[in-house]
Amino acid sequence: MNKYFWIGLCFLGIGALAEEVRFSADFPGGSVGKIEKAGENVYRIAMPRQCDEKRLNTQSTWFAFRMENVSGPTTLIFHDFDAVYNGRPTRPRWLGQCPVYSTDGDAWTHVPPENSIWDDERRTLSVTVPAVGRTVWVAYTALYVQRHWEALKTAVADSPNVRMQEIGKSLEGRPIVRFTVTDFAVPEAGKKRFYILARQHAWEAHTSWQADGMIRFLISDAGAKLRQKGVFYVIPIVDGDGVEHGRIRFNGNGYDVNRRWNEVDVTKTKMRDVRPEVWYVKKDILDEHARLPLDLVVNLHNDTHTDYIDAAGDRVRDWPKFRAIEKALAETPFYDPNANHPITIFEQETAVPSTFDLWWGHRVPTLMIEQKINRNRKTGTFANVPDSQARGAEFLKILMECWASTNVPSDPSVRD
Repeated sequence: MNKYFWIGLCFLGIGALAEEVRFSADFPGGSVGKIEKAGENVYRIAMPRQCDEKRLNTQSTWFAFRMENVSGPTTLIFHDFDAVYNGRPTRPRWLGQCPVYSTDGDAWTHVPPENSIWDDERRTLSVTVPAVGRTVWVAYTALYVQRHWEALKTAVADSPNVRMQEIGKSLEGRPIVRFTVTDFAVPEAGKKRFYILARQHAWEAHTSWQADGMIRFLISDAGAKLRQKGVFYVIPIVDGDGVEHGRIRFNGNGYDVNRRWNEVDVTKTKMRDVRPEVWYVKKDILDEHARLPLDLVVNLHNDTHTDYIDAAGDRVRDWPKFRAIEKALAETPFYDPNANHPITIFEQETAVPSTFDLWWGHRVPTLMIEQKINRNRKTGTFANVPDSQARGAEFLKILMECWASTNVPSDPSVRD
């Protein structure tokens, strides 16, 4: 070997060390804002945001991207969090938020709290990702995308207790699939009937993990009693387009998938072409309710900071059950609401109609439950895949117990 070979190696080494980190979001669920280098292994990243159809409401609660040529711990300074929610400017605080990282895009680890610092004055979240490899994925929380949904379909395909039905298509033509889980050998008459929605908002990935856990539990031996007593209609992903493109809460036309359901008339096709994700789901719910009354529609959501429940239903028949559900959840390790956010039961239509239009417009009892992404004070953990799947199974047990045992009238004709 001569000196020129060693000099060449030295230059190659220097070049490798100097190679810039490459960012990309070219995978399902990927999304990233403008990136600027701010120092050695330090980058400023604008939060990607999405606007509604009138460009009045904006939100910035999702990011997912891949870094290549990573040479050591990397600090990411996220900014541009301010948004408009329900027509009102908001200044969200990401205090205590710990994003996740991965070396393969599937197994996720939370950044340690000491490496995720919120600066309220500068309104930035500074996240230092440990040195774990040359290629690292970073996201707000663990992804649940098409491949996970396909894996679920494969896992349940041979079960005699599951039927999958495409009830409609998204704006871009992706199927909206409903899983019906029950013991089909037991007559439907007398069974409790629950319709469960997940992922109306694309960023809320843990709702899909909950729904995934629900379905897997229901087809297991442990779910046999629930299958005999109930029929469970579960949609793990309502807004498939949003999930694919890494959006936040609006469909491809800018409509919030969990807002203004009162405007969607399923007897007319106009809204089907504009808001198909709502039109097809709402139509399926009302068709099922007309065939045999549904006991409850459950709307799963994620929140950045707290767990809570909102509900709408019959004061005599449903309200005691709503409160029983909250009480039972409070005894589990999964439900950790703030003291100032107890269950809210709506007596009249709210200013911003959502899926609760199913009650106000059609008398279908509806419950929304939020799961926070932030640290659970009971367990000390952040939202993660095993916990979300287990939470889904636990919620079904509580749902059935409260709906079957609460001593109130069960006749759907009972009204306020």
